[in-house]
Amino acid sequence: MFRNKTPKLSTLSLGNSTVPPNSLFHLFNSDVQVTTGVGQTMSMTRDQLLQQRRDEEKECVSIMLEIDKGIRSGNLGDQVESILFYGHLIKHHPTSMVINSVIFKLSDIFRNTNNCTVKYRILKVFQECSQELTQRLSNQEEVLKRIHSVILSNDPVARSLALRLLGSVPDLIADKLYIHHSIRSCLASAHDQVEVEATIFIMDKLCEISPQFSQSVIQKVNTAIQNLETPPSIKLKYIRLFRHMHHSTTTSSQSRDILQQLLDLYPSVTFINVILDTLTNLSLKHILFIDDQILLLNRYALNDPRSRVKVLSLKSLERLARISPHSLYPIQEIFTLLSNQKDQQVSVHCLQLLNQLSITKYQQLLQHCDGVDQLLQLTLDPNLSLSELSISILCNLIVEQQSNTETLSTNLVDNISKLLTLQFTSTTSSTIIDSKSSLLLQSIIKLVESNTEHAMIISKSIISLLPIIPRTNPSLFHLLYCLSIIVPMNKNSVKSSEVTIQNLTDYLSKLVESNVFQSTDKDLFICICMIIFRAYDENISEIVSIGDQLYPIIEKLHQNHPQYTWYLYVLAQYSQHYGFHQLANRIYKKLIYIVDSNSYYYWLKCLICLSNLEHSISNINNNNSTDLQATIEDLLSDYHQSTLLLKSSTGINEKSLQFQQEFLLCRENYIFNLLNLKSYILYFSNNNQQFYQKDSKLKVKSFLELIEKLKNLKSRNSNTKSIIESMINSSQIIIQLINLLLLDNKDYTIVTNNNNSVLKINKYPVEKFCKFLSDQIINNSSSLDVEFFNQVINGFLSIPSNYPIDFFRM
Repeated sequence: MFRNKTPKLSTLSLGNSTVPPNSLFHLFNSDVQVTTGVGQTMSMTRDQLLQQRRDEEKECVSIMLEIDKGIRSGNLGDQVESILFYGHLIKHHPTSMVINSVIFKLSDIFRNTNNCTVKYRILKVFQECSQELTQRLSNQEEVLKRIHSVILSNDPVARSLALRLLGSVPDLIADKLYIHHSIRSCLASAHDQVEVEATIFIMDKLCEISPQFSQSVIQKVNTAIQNLETPPSIKLKYIRLFRHMHHSTTTSSQSRDILQQLLDLYPSVTFINVILDTLTNLSLKHILFIDDQILLLNRYALNDPRSRVKVLSLKSLERLARISPHSLYPIQEIFTLLSNQKDQQVSVHCLQLLNQLSITKYQQLLQHCDGVDQLLQLTLDPNLSLSELSISILCNLIVEQQSNTETLSTNLVDNISKLLTLQFTSTTSSTIIDSKSSLLLQSIIKLVESNTEHAMIISKSIISLLPIIPRTNPSLFHLLYCLSIIVPMNKNSVKSSEVTIQNLTDYLSKLVESNVFQSTDKDLFICICMIIFRAYDENISEIVSIGDQLYPIIEKLHQNHPQYTWYLYVLAQYSQHYGFHQLANRIYKKLIYIVDSNSYYYWLKCLICLSNLEHSISNINNNNSTDLQATIEDLLSDYHQSTLLLKSSTGINEKSLQFQQEFLLCRENYIFNLLNLKSYILYFSNNNQQFYQKDSKLKVKSFLELIEKLKNLKSRNSNTKSIIESMINSSQIIIQLINLLLLDNKDYTIVTNNNNSVLKINKYPVEKFCKFLSDQIINNSSSLDVEFFNQVINGFLSIPSNYPIDFFRM
């Protein structure tokens, strides 16, 4: 059952597979790493490294000699294949010697051959290895001259291939004026479409990195655009070149003037969109023009009747809002456009722009009361794109401006509940909500974070939809996932009078009893159980009763659908993680006899022992010193047994369980420190004796040593860190109390102080309990007594321990 599910590569892997006898691929399968007998890389001396480099150079030379045979072959196929292997050689051995010799040879072949297929194959090698060539090619000038000579040939296809080859390494030609001159000549004289597109390609690469080249071609590009013989598709490609003309204010201004003139010359939708997009790109790279670009886009968004132009203008405004959110945007005009718009696509982009602006311009948006009311109406729109964007905007306004938005917040939460009901109860709706991309769910989480009281209404709405939404709808899982996130923010969200745990357990029962229990249903089952765990993990007095309600359902799942046994094990892990140790113990006992190896048997045996141990700790009789001493002895044997079982299971997946052993050792020390301190207090209290300073110092030392061990315990994620930090904080509080109560020379008497002795422990997890105690110590350090100290230890013992998820990763 608990078999490792990760497939392993078979011995017939790609590296070991046979290759055709006439292929050169076997030349690249000789990468062998020198290892020791235990599989670790040997530390090599300087002489060994030099010898290894010489061997590699000899290997490269032998490979190049083999490839040269194919280059000299009269067969075109052999030549093309050999050029391909030159590219492989550069990738496998990117040394300066290999790159310079290979590229020099390829550039010579490119210059001398008349076969365009060979030239094209060389072009592909340059494109694939452009990064290596830019960094390590030393004989650049010789290579560039050989390729440049092809541009002067009479073959337009050869010229286009040469232009594209040079365009693949633009950094090498950024300051080569003779190549720039040849490119400008091709721009003026090229008539073949293939050559024209190759010229535009290399110009696009050069304009991006070369200010000098950009300045020299602005007017030539403008002339080519206005030439009546230039096809419209080529004109559009020329126009896009201006997005790189931003290297200086003069160049940017000149480019912007040319583009604005073209707006009047070419009023078609395609040209207007390309020009506006190019102007926006130019403004994004030269911030001085952003305000002018906003005015221009606003004019087209409001006045142009064509939807495609409106959409492009709004998209461009949104891009500008991301880069420069504090510029002056026409908020009132956008609301006007939204209210008068019948095209839903334009409305969506209006809302996307407002959503971007709502993060920084929230005060200006809130001033438009009519616009806010319009957004509230749109939150109930049947089109989910419009409604969730409106919700996202209003949520941003509420989160950013929390004062004076209580009414808006309440109305928004009510509308969210109505929207969820409408979307999933409508017979015509086919709503699909994704937890990663849905603005609706993200907004719900934001709202609850800003005001946890909203969790009550939203949880009620989601839980009420469980019987309505079909289990095959993926949105159901995403809604439950959202609910599992907001439940920890308000633990009462699934414990109110309107929404009880009974609603969730009834749904789980129907899910398990269903004849059709699909693979997706197991995710729903685990997600709902997680919601319950997160809702009750702080309510210590009800943890056992909640586990008793869940176990019959889990047992029925095991009986009706035994193929999903693995997920019961996962569920038991989560149970132990959230402190439901008795429930985890009962699930482990169900699973222990169906495992497929001794290692997993001992691992489950260890988990059973630990879960039983943790459950016993939180139910210790704290009032009788004799019972406490007997309990300590039992715990000692149980911890010893758990450690032995854990070590017996180290064969699982051939990985050590070092983290588990260290965590278990720290947990054991923590519990025994608390129990010994508790026994120490009870003994002296019952005998009415004074505490001894020497023993108290020993107690402090043991907790200090524990803190150091916890700090050295390697944590893999934030969840593990929080659990370890909780143990550290509780240990520090104990040390602080010992210093206050026991190391002071005052004669403390046992006094019951109602203000300090009554601690509502069952409402606190460890983190909150530590914070509560810190506040009590700071505020009442002069009046703390031994009884308070006694109850603090009782509290730490009574709170169920949370085991990190990393503990179960074997």
